[in-house]
Amino acid sequence: MAFRVRSVTLHIPIEPGDITEPAAFIRGAWTRLNEIKRRVEAAGFNVWSLRLSLSPSEELPDARVLRALGDASAGYGEDLLVAAVHAPYTTTNAERAVEAVLSAQNMYASLLVENVDETYMHVHRILRRLGPHASRLALLFGGFIQTPYFPAAACLSEEECFTVSLLYPRTISRLGSNGFNTVAREAGRLEEALRIISSDLGVKYCGIDASLSPWMSESVAEALESMSGLRLYEYGFIHTVRRANELIEETICSAVSCTGFNEVMLAVAEDDLLKRYAEEGTLTLDTLLHLVFGCVVGLDMVAIEEPSDELLRRIMLEVYTASRVKGRVTGLRLLYAPRGSKKLYIDETLGETPLVRYTMERLQRP
Repeated sequence: MAFRVRSVTLHIPIEPGDITEPAAFIRGAWTRLNEIKRRVEAAGFNVWSLRLSLSPSEELPDARVLRALGDASAGYGEDLLVAAVHAPYTTTNAERAVEAVLSAQNMYASLLVENVDETYMHVHRILRRLGPHASRLALLFGGFIQTPYFPAAACLSEEECFTVSLLYPRTISRLGSNGFNTVAREAGRLEEALRIISSDLGVKYCGIDASLSPWMSESVAEALESMSGLRLYEYGFIHTVRRANELIEETICSAVSCTGFNEVMLAVAEDDLLKRYAEEGTLTLDTLLHLVFGCVVGLDMVAIEEPSDELLRRIMLEVYTASRVKGRVTGLRLLYAPRGSKKLYIDETLGETPLVRYTMERLQRP
């Protein structure tokens, strides 16, 4: 098999404040997702995770409402991931998003940043408060996005629908650029099954996010290096990223209906080779920021020693600018570690990740 189904995500067009019976709501979504999973696996495709996403809110409800939703989802643990909170960045919304993320280990949130200078000081405080839990909070630049990838996954459709993501770095590592054609053929067969499932269950199918994403030993960095012969930290590697993005569009997204990002993802804490490079010191924050301009997800799952607020502002400006240059949604997931640390323990699933080093020494301390 050229890939695994990384996730099936059910997008429900409702804001968290409009859910009157959280337990019944989560239970109903869980039932529908499991039926989709059962049918996808009957068609011959392994499904790794089930996810639920809700609509963005202009103003998030109070913490009590969000905690009730967190309590309702907590019992499902890692079997059901829930991106319930999506909102523009305001101080109030950010505080409530933090409460939601901390209410349950399977709760995720995204906040849309429109003005870096007005938000960076508060962002600095909430990242310090969240620590490793910031793995479940995305700062977005350029808009919300309907994708199966968390935490950014929002419901932007007017009716309930489901989307799918794929896990296929090993195919690219093995076959190089030709691997994208192999994935495209298999994805076409998957989509045929998804359309039948959609018709049978009466749940709209909203597409596949064909992004090349990692999971530990299934390394995107390794896959891209096999394509070009270049190391990720070497000059010219951004061209490899760009070429992979073009191949995703030319092959997979020509064979199926695509939604979401559909580009290379370099999530450091989820990629064994990236973690090795971080530990060696060959992968730096400078390199990652450079690659943001060719890697749509932005600066993703990067653990660093807690910086000064001014350095955070400059990092946010880099990601914001990349979003404007590319004209695409770009994200930031930055995890603060205590000063003097070498690694950060995130959770039972992700384990420990090495810190990514950064320069600009005069900005490291407040």
